[in-house]
Amino acid sequence: MCRNQRGRRRPLPRRATKRKATEKEDENVANLNTEQLRRLARLGAMSRLEQIRAEEAAIRAEFPELFGRGGRREGGAAESAAPAPAKGTATRRRRKRPEMSPAQRKAVSERMRKYWADRRKAKGSK
Repeated sequence: MCRNQRGRRRPLPRRATKRKATEKEDENVANLNTEQLRRLARLGAMSRLEQIRAEEAAIRAEFPELFGRGGRREGGAAESAAPAPAKGTATRRRRKRPEMSPAQRKAVSERMRKYWADRRKAKGSK
């Protein structure tokens, strides 16, 4: 289901159903040259892309919280329930972490090696 401009629910657009080709249609396809087949395939591909884009728009309209910028993708109820900031107000930026020096990275690496070695040892003794 998706919502129209007034917010009312309406079903998603249906896809066209495939039908079996008749013998006459099969015969017509056999008479086409490569260029004509390619042109028809391109038209079909363009039509399918339009259908996919319409379906994407319907999904984005139905679930806008999935496509917001910067938020968590794991269904965080606290974030998705919060109203969007009003237009013209400043949004809070994430704090940028300072870059670590090579010595700091090495220290973190050694701590994590020790941590995981202890975890493996504890798991093996259970």
